[in-house]
Amino acid sequence: MKQPRESVKPIFSKWIIKQLHGIKLPDPLPFHEVDLFKEHTRAMRYCSQIDPDELIRGAWADLEEKHPEQYKIFLLCIFAGLRRNEVDKLLWQSVRWNDCRIRIEAHPWFQTKSEQSQGDVPIEPELLETLRSYHELREGDFVIESGNFPRPGVIYEHYRAEKEFSMLIA
Repeated sequence: MKQPRESVKPIFSKWIIKQLHGIKLPDPLPFHEVDLFKEHTRAMRYCSQIDPDELIRGAWADLEEKHPEQYKIFLLCIFAGLRRNEVDKLLWQSVRWNDCRIRIEAHPWFQTKSEQSQGDVPIEPELLETLRSYHELREGDFVIESGNFPRPGVIYEHYRAEKEFSMLIA
């Protein structure tokens, strides 16, 4: 089905064409014979088949006691929305115990993805209490324990707890 010239593709929309004062465009415009699939757009959207309650119960049952580092990673990702590198390099001093927040900020072993990535992430009191129980058992400065050290300045993604991330994902 051929589309009218004005709606061929977003790249050749009316607004863009108006901005091209005096520039001669080919006639017919590129993509003039391509359908837009408007009817199918909804059906093509991703619909998760994951039941978050089941996932959380499973993580608690399978990981809490046997794999505490993986459990902490899971909790920080799903309940605080932290990125992998933020979790990997999160320091205990970044947990704001009195405010139910985690502060994401640059430190010697971690640079935020952007300036906008810095700030406080609110967390639920239940997550804070779970973190507090792990804090009492801590062996180092990082929330996620690992025998590996951070490698600031490397030009590739490096995670101290790569083994734990891989096992959790698997």
